Amino acid sequence: MNKIIFKLISSEELSRIQNLHFNKVFANRTVEPGFEVSAEDQKLISERRKKYAPWELLVGVYDGSEPIGWHVGYATDAETFYMKNSAVLQEYRNKGIYSRLLEFVLDEVKKEGFQVVTSIHHGNNPGVLIPKLKRGFVISGCEFHEKFRFLIELKFFFNPERKKAYGKSMGLEL
Repeated sequence: MNKIIFKLISSEELSRIQNLHFNKVFANRTVEPGFEVSAEDQKLISERRKKYAPWELLVGVYDGSEPIGWHVGYATDAETFYMKNSAVLQEYRNKGIYSRLLEFVLDEVKKEGFQVVTSIHHGNNPGVLIPKLKRGFVISGCEFHEKFRFLIELKFFFNPERKKAYGKSMGLEL
């Protein structure tokens, strides 16, 4: 293992990395048959995506110059950042790389003034859940998604008083 590097990347670089590794990283996912979307609806969805493009953060993870992971996330509102997808190749897991990626992302998001970070995960994904819980994320909900099945929502608050108030409203703090 060379020197692990985290850097902000373009959407083209993200696509290149995901084309190389996405299916390897998420090989355990069941693929549901896609539902047909009309050409007219696809056009409207595409136009809407362009019109409402949120602030986003794209991060590449490299072993030297070799891509070994990524992070994709975006603003859901002016103060909330959503960590949409992160991955580290299997052979690089359990070496603290995801925890370092998490710190890199939180540092970048904090520089932008976001107050809350959210994420949603499969309940059987300890490689992501444990580092996030250790870092101070809290479980804030769960859902059953038609495509991704059972998911757990996490939240991270940069302001400790806000985190405490959130915990109190959930009945966790006195």
